[in-house]
Amino acid sequence: QLWRKGKKDNFSTDVAVLIQASLSLVHIAMKHHKQKQEADDSIPAIRTYGVDVQRRCPKQNVMLVSPRLATVVGTNIAAHASEYKLTVQLKKPDLPVQLEYYDRGFTLSYETFEGIRGLPSGSDGSGLVVITPTTA
Repeated sequence: QLWRKGKKDNFSTDVAVLIQASLSLVHIAMKHHKQKQEADDSIPAIRTYGVDVQRRCPKQNVMLVSPRLATVVGTNIAAHASEYKLTVQLKKPDLPVQLEYYDRGFTLSYETFEGIRGLPSGSDGSGLVVITPTTA
């Protein structure tokens, strides 16, 4: 379980795994973007990145707060992904590194795809509500 209080012996290992995973994500994102650029010349180059961290677990189970974790991950990306010459931009970056962490792990992503919105198929239609008065 990542970052749970009382598990300090695993804490540095968990953060190291997270940093390595985020660096791998940046390398994959840059490679994917380069392939898209080769197919379409109108796609601009990635020059900036930003790290957005969302906590999806109770606050008392966390050893690192979200801003500190974003700083740790972002600093390591800057140090180890220098070949891409990326600069930090937190508002509307070209490469948004999104990190969500839970009680038992984390997810990393760099793209968000919009899904279908609205009610599930077959759940629309009429409804009936019965309200009865209560007597005191």
